[in-house]
Amino acid sequence: MAEDQDPADTGTDAPKETRAIKDRNQRIREEAAQKRKARRDHEQRRANVQRNLGAGELVDDALARGTHAATGWLKRHLNVIQWVVVVGAAGGIGWQIYSAHKHKTEAKATDSLMVGVAAEFGRVGDEDEADIDPSTGLDDARPHFKDEAARLKAAADGYRAASGSDAVRTLADLGLAGVLYDSGQFKDALATYDKVKQSALAQKDSDVRLRALEGTGLAHEALGDKDVARKAFHELGNSDVTLFSALGLFQEARLAFAAGERDAAKDLLKKALDKVTKDESAEHPPSYVSSAARELLATIDPSAVPPMPSRNAEQSQAGPGSANGKMQLSKEKIEELMRQLKEHPPAPAPSGAPAGKP
Repeated sequence: MAEDQDPADTGTDAPKETRAIKDRNQRIREEAAQKRKARRDHEQRRANVQRNLGAGELVDDALARGTHAATGWLKRHLNVIQWVVVVGAAGGIGWQIYSAHKHKTEAKATDSLMVGVAAEFGRVGDEDEADIDPSTGLDDARPHFKDEAARLKAAADGYRAASGSDAVRTLADLGLAGVLYDSGQFKDALATYDKVKQSALAQKDSDVRLRALEGTGLAHEALGDKDVARKAFHELGNSDVTLFSALGLFQEARLAFAAGERDAAKDLLKKALDKVTKDESAEHPPSYVSSAARELLATIDPSAVPPMPSRNAEQSQAGPGSANGKMQLSKEKIEELMRQLKEHPPAPAPSGAPAGKP
């Protein structure tokens, strides 16, 4: 019977390694049991204490235990928290330095672009004295040039020297294209307008894209490609931006009128005016497109030109009591005025002149 017994189940005859493993496992089980018992005892004591606490004391107890747990967590992870604070502070400082550098770079790029803009809108004349604005008393700070050629050359040089981001360079190219067109360099202007149309900024900014589109049409027209120019203006007229759409219709109507297509030009001008006259009023005068379209339409058919908005026209439609721009007094109003006149007669005329006469 003793011969069949496993040596690991015996006492002294079992191998030392087996006894060590069994002792360790037993010790681990005992420690786990002690931890479970300590946890149960702690929960039991806390439950016994909470039974005798009021509502306010329960809140205080919860806050105290939460504070104790938070304090313990902070102590255990103090090194990690310190590194997080240091990294955050360093990142914040780095971001401020980067933002300041970026803003400074953008400001320099904008300044370089404005050199060309200022030259393009500079003053031309013999006198180098700045005109004074009578309403503000301030001098005209625009640069002065002796002739148009000097102004256009300075503007072109300013736009070519502009530096900065791709967006700034695209805006500079758009300004340069206009200067080249004004200088009569139509091929170079067309190439520059095409460059702007293909830029990333033009794909995102409809204003840049549509201005470049109009420029290509004008350049093609100046080069004698009237059909290509008309297609460009037709595309501009189909845009979703009201003002640019009306501008495209006007430009297409202008080419149609030059080609002898008076009826087609008339229809295009009426469409252009329908788009821009909706917001016109006495407080909002007509735009350039509206004025130019009215002028051209008056050449074709004066009766088709819509009336200009005016205060007199608004007063003539003021409602009851008015007709043809003159106030109409009711019978009751006339009687009221006569009664007031009897109660308060006019003062005698000065210098012995007869009353009621000048």
